[in-house]
Parts: sequence; C-alpha cells; structure tokens
Amino acid sequence: MSLTTWTSEREAIFKLARTDGLGPIKLRRLLDVFGSAEMILRASSRDLMATPGVGDTLARAILDRSNDDKIERSIAAIHDAGVRVIFEDDDEYPPSLREIYDNPVFLTIRGSIVPTDKLAVAIVGSRRCTRYGLEQAERFASVLASHGISIISGLARGIDGAAHRGALQAGGRTIAVLASGLSNIYPPEHKDLAEEVASQGAVVSEAPIDGVPVPGLFPQRNRVISGMSLGVLVVEAAERSGALSTAHHAVEQNRDVFAIPGRLTDNASKGTNKLLRQGAIFVTCPEDILEHLGPVEVSLPTPSGETQTTLFAEPAMPTGLGEVEVKIWNALAGDEIPLDLVVERTGLDTSTISATLLTMELRRLIDRLPGSLFRRRAS
Repeated sequence: MSLTTWTSEREAIFKLARTDGLGPIKLRRLLDVFGSAEMILRASSRDLMATPGVGDTLARAILDRSNDDKIERSIAAIHDAGVRVIFEDDDEYPPSLREIYDNPVFLTIRGSIVPTDKLAVAIVGSRRCTRYGLEQAERFASVLASHGISIISGLARGIDGAAHRGALQAGGRTIAVLASGLSNIYPPEHKDLAEEVASQGAVVSEAPIDGVPVPGLFPQRNRVISGMSLGVLVVEAAERSGALSTAHHAVEQNRDVFAIPGRLTDNASKGTNKLLRQGAIFVTCPEDILEHLGPVEVSLPTPSGETQTTLFAEPAMPTGLGEVEVKIWNALAGDEIPLDLVVERTGLDTSTISATLLTMELRRLIDRLPGSLFRRRAS
C-alpha cells in the first residue's frame, strides 16, 4: 500500500489502534458511538468517557493521540520497509479472521494473502521440542500443504519453524503471524525463513512496524493464528506451553483442535495428552485431518469479476492406479455418490464398476458408506 492510498479515516483508525489501552473491542465500541474514527479523535474527554469501558486515562490517551505526528513517521516507516497495511474492509483481509469477536482492525503484511488461504490449518507447538516433534510438524505440514491447505504458524523456534519449512518444501503456501513488528523479526535467526515464507505466502502482524516481542503480546498473537485457520494442530506441547493458548483461542472461536499423542513419560507431550483428554481430535497422520475437514468450499473471483466456487482438500490421486481405477477415482471427486452415478460418470458397465470398487475398497483407496454410497479415502 503506497502512502497515496491512505485516507484521513484510515489514518485516524491507525492512530487509534496505536493508542495504549485501546484494543479492537473498545475501538469498535467507540466507532459504533461516534460513527467514524475521525469523529472519535475530535470528541471531548467528557463524550469519550460516556462510552462504556472508557475511563479518564484512556480518554486522555485518545486526546493525546489526536495531535500525534509520530503516526505519519510510522506510516512512512511502513512504506520504506516495503510493508503494506490491510484493513478489515480490504478484500485481502483474511475472511476467517473477520469472524472472531476481537479481530485486529488492520494487519501489516509482507507477501500476500489469497482467497485459497481461507483453507488453512495452524500447526503449533513448543519451542523446546524433541526431534520426533520436529519430524511430525514438518511431515504434517508438507502433506497438508501438498493438498492445497495453507499452513499457519508463529515463526517461533521449534515446532513453528518446522511447520513453515514443511509447507515450503512441499511447494505450498504458509503464513507466519508475528508478535513483533515486521521490521523486527523474532527470533532473529529466522529472518531468512521469514523471507521464504513471504515469497510463498505472507508474514503478518498487528504490532507496530518496529515492535519488540514483549511476552504479553504472544497470547494476543495466538488468537490471530487460530482465527485465520479452520483448525489448530498441536504437535508437541508441555503443560505450560504457549501453544495451548492457541488451542484455547481455537475453542473460543469454534475452530477444530487436533492433537498428536505423545509418550506418557515425555514432558514435551504432557500438554498435548491433556488436550486429548479434554476432547481434542486424536490424529496420527495428516490424512486424519484431511478426512475430518473433508471437501471445503472456497469462493474465488474469476477474471470477469464473477464468483466461482471450488472444492479444496480433496485427497490426492494414489499412484499405481489402473485405467478403470483412475476413471472411478475421478468420478468420486468431491462427493459421496451411489453406484449408478459412478456408472453414469465413467461410462463403464455395472459389473466392471462393482468389481473394481470392491478391489479399491480392499486396498483402502475408497470407503463404502451406508446406503451403498462411495467416496475417496484421504490417503
């Protein structure tokens, strides 16, 4: 976003969002009362304090912010860093994030967010993890990314970094959500990884461009990670791991929570095992997540400006299929369908279809459902 695209209203929102003590919920409450960010900045202390949740300290901070010329320098710093700002009414703003009650009013971004990023799974876990945890994070991320699922994580050491790398190695998309500013990558040894992520997805933050990674910002960041996702996979987490914060946000946001079981005697997995006892979805392979998600509809804009609905998260075609099996596999795309429809879609005779369906079922390539319906198996 160039400086010329900033409107006075957006600059006012930017000023307010950078006011100490004024989070997204209170800011939206003020917007409902005053009608615009510009009117909030013009309001008197008395009028501001008439709004529930706004006391004397916050009112004075808002009044001080109305005359703050540091904001212009901050906007210039964003521009100079090659970073853009996306507000919640922009098309690029993640639609899933709009659904949570305390979503950021804007995000700074390097890279891009595309419509298919609506189909995303967060992979999180401990910084102090085992080799097994690293391997599983990378494996799950790689397989899910190869199925068109965007991988979201926090760029942290340990599980987060492995998740991003797994998605990158598979040629898929991945998004990193930071607690620090985009000009202050944390941890510093992940600067190169952040560049790779931005080239194959995006690095985003709601922190100031030069913001430092203050401990209290990480739980706040975690709500964005879960908010952008269909579900959160916790790979490995100790009892006090920050990854559990992301899982709790996911529950509050009505997102799925998946967990990989760990050894009972392993401290690194005490948090994940506890999540499983509390009802998290037990997974042992990426296909478990694919099967749980099933085909997901995502609306994509076409060149003509119309909207096209596409199905994602379809299982990849297994290798080594024969000619008839390929036809049946293609006929089962995105559906649970009866035998007669398989016959219609393939143009093959019923006896050939029936025999081949049985073979594919025995090979665990497809599932037979009640009512003689058939579907692909995620494998």
